[in-house]
Amino acid sequence: MKVIKTCFVIVLIVVATILLGCIQWDTNVSGTDGQEPGVIALHYQPMQCEEMPWAEYKTGTVTTEEATQIWLEKNGVLGAEVDEISNGAVCEACNVCPYYYGYAVAVDSKYESKLRKLGFGEFVE
Repeated sequence: MKVIKTCFVIVLIVVATILLGCIQWDTNVSGTDGQEPGVIALHYQPMQCEEMPWAEYKTGTVTTEEATQIWLEKNGVLGAEVDEISNGAVCEACNVCPYYYGYAVAVDSKYESKLRKLGFGEFVE
């Protein structure tokens, strides 16, 4: 499982780097934390029985990844690439155990502090 997560993160970073490399960066974007453009990959790990903060945007045919992107944009994080990742088997205790999935987000590093304030963090094995 550790190897799969590591490979996934590497592929995600490479793809995001290629995609974000085609963008002309505006260094005067309001709300940035002053970092040079680069790609970061962070992880959101929901807990059992916890409603996702982006749940209100998951309606009709909107996927969870799309709903997450909408929520991030509404919170000032633009151009995020979101992927749902499986954590395998977990326990089911509410607010104690993680859900069996989490979310990987690759985005310009200027949004790192915003993502962390929104609950995203490092990948945990």
